[in-house]
Amino acid sequence: MSTKILALAVPFALLSFSSTRALADYEEIAPSNPYPAPSAAPERLRFSAGVRVSAQSDERYNEIVDSNVLAQFSLGASYTLITKNSWQLAAGLAWDLGGRSGTIRGQTSEVFSNRFTVPIDLRWKPSRRFLAFARVAPGATLTNVSIREPSISDDISDLRAAFATDVSVGVSAALVSSTSTRKLWTWLTPELGYGFAFASNLRLARDRDASAQLGSDQATNLGTLGMSGVFGRLSVNFTY
Repeated sequence: MSTKILALAVPFALLSFSSTRALADYEEIAPSNPYPAPSAAPERLRFSAGVRVSAQSDERYNEIVDSNVLAQFSLGASYTLITKNSWQLAAGLAWDLGGRSGTIRGQTSEVFSNRFTVPIDLRWKPSRRFLAFARVAPGATLTNVSIREPSISDDISDLRAAFATDVSVGVSAALVSSTSTRKLWTWLTPELGYGFAFASNLRLARDRDASAQLGSDQATNLGTLGMSGVFGRLSVNFTY
């Protein structure tokens, strides 16, 4: 009886040993997860390029260029400072630049605005291919207003700086990712928000040296202008 039990036990022992060894060999050669969780390998750097369109709320802007629409090209870069599970805190730099031409009292006019901000993002990333964020971006605007009279070759203009802040929310959807371990992702990011800027008093004058100024070179007071309004932005982002 013991001989029969021994005869049955030996094959089972050999089979168990072979299975354990095969499983160990598989674990050694099995590739690592090519798609790590966002919290395990967050993309630290984010670069963006896109278009921002805003509806200016200041009536002075509408009077100068005969429209309340301002389209700007947007550039930005940010770095993820803190990561906790699906949450991220990031900060960076952004630049929106663009202008619009129109007419005022039969004269050609133009408003060109640069907006420099420091975006601070609170991001929620529940999956590898989706991200939502809330953003506050303090900064400043640098706006040039110019008017050209048909009978005079010189422009009258004024360049004004003002404190500004953007508040916005948006989402990002991943489009393309690289095949390397450290992935380069491409995202499409729509965003909606409100941009605020303090109003500045416009005093347009000809750009001449003091020695060349004429008695008619008096500054033209156009009142105050603040580059504020609701905006939408659509950008393509690259993260690494």
